[in-house]
Amino acid sequence: MSDTVPFLSLSPMFLLPTGYLLLGELPHAGGALGVAAVSLGGLWLSHTSLTHEAKCKTVPGSMFQRTLSLPPGSGIYILVAALHSVSSAFDKLGVRAASPLLYGAAVSTTVSICAAASYARSAFNPVPNKAAADPPEHLAPARMWGLLLAASGLKLSSYWFQLKSNVHLQSAHVSAIRKAGVLVVLLLSRVLFGERVKHKLPPVSLMVLGVLALTAAK
Repeated sequence: MSDTVPFLSLSPMFLLPTGYLLLGELPHAGGALGVAAVSLGGLWLSHTSLTHEAKCKTVPGSMFQRTLSLPPGSGIYILVAALHSVSSAFDKLGVRAASPLLYGAAVSTTVSICAAASYARSAFNPVPNKAAADPPEHLAPARMWGLLLAASGLKLSSYWFQLKSNVHLQSAHVSAIRKAGVLVVLLLSRVLFGERVKHKLPPVSLMVLGVLALTAAK
């Protein structure tokens, strides 16, 4: 996942043409530069983490190989990043037609129904898979429900704030600011778990500059 998930950082850049085609949004030069800085900073952050990991493991040729080749599954995540740009544009269209609360509730309900149907279908699937062969650790019911409610609350809250911001900002800007949330993750990883983050400062600085460019864009 650490090899491929950062390719989702490309979704704000995909939103530049998608936002123009579907929403008529044409960002100024400063906004486009900020979006590009955040997206490229996210990819650079991934590359820095991987090369640092390879150096620590002293694997011969791994840094060179990671630099010149894409990890397996990258194409899927690039496709997902493109799909995210389309769904973000639809979110903007949705909050234009209805309130963020009503639109967000409709989307969350639809996703929940589809997820429940998919789970019910997979429950009768006799084909074994890795999840079935290696089940996750069982949690106490109280802790499981507590984690579920906390995760759901955070997810719904973040989505509502995203929809509210879509009312005032261009979709590409909102997506780029969301991707810059990795900065908070780095801070928490340092404070809570004592992880090394010094080698990640250059790409993080690029992402910070991108966010500053977005805030200065009119």
